[in-house]
Amino acid sequence: MNFESEYSRRSDWVVIRAFNEASTIAEVAARALSQVGNVVVVDDGSTDGTAERTRGMAVHLLQNPANRGKSMSLIAGLNYAMDHGARRVITLDGDGQHRPEDIGAIVACAERHPCAIIIGSRLAAPTDMPRARYRANLFANFLISWACGYWVEDTRTWIWLLREAFFVHWYWVGRAWARATRNRHMLDRIG
Repeated sequence: MNFESEYSRRSDWVVIRAFNEASTIAEVAARALSQVGNVVVVDDGSTDGTAERTRGMAVHLLQNPANRGKSMSLIAGLNYAMDHGARRVITLDGDGQHRPEDIGAIVACAERHPCAIIIGSRLAAPTDMPRARYRANLFANFLISWACGYWVEDTRTWIWLLREAFFVHWYWVGRAWARATRNRHMLDRIG
């Protein structure tokens, strides 16, 4: 492995949000670890032992005391990764619907498009998705694409590659949003 790829491996992080994913999280995290050097698992208040399934693995584990939702968990994971030196973060769901083996292709796409946020699509293999969810996604894709004036193939996906420059904006907006929406069930501080 050359210096450049080793540096990329250390500065690229994966953030996995997991809510009641005890049956899949260990495998997803292990597969992600085979692709990048740093993986953050955000256990979003699971009650099925999700966090326990990652104990002993070389992952950074964050735990919400109660379910805070996908966005708040991803903000916590992104803040943690940024605070620990991430230059790029790939987000995955803990249920296994995103293939960690696709991280290499996503990073390669990011190298070809250095100013872009890379958004993966699950719709390349729609047979893996329940028919009702697939149709709902198509409808959402149409509405959101129409509203923004640009076709977005999979608006409901959470496999993204975000860059360091994006983090600075996300970091401050995310923290302000968290403070504005915090209630007694949320942590006092993100990250």
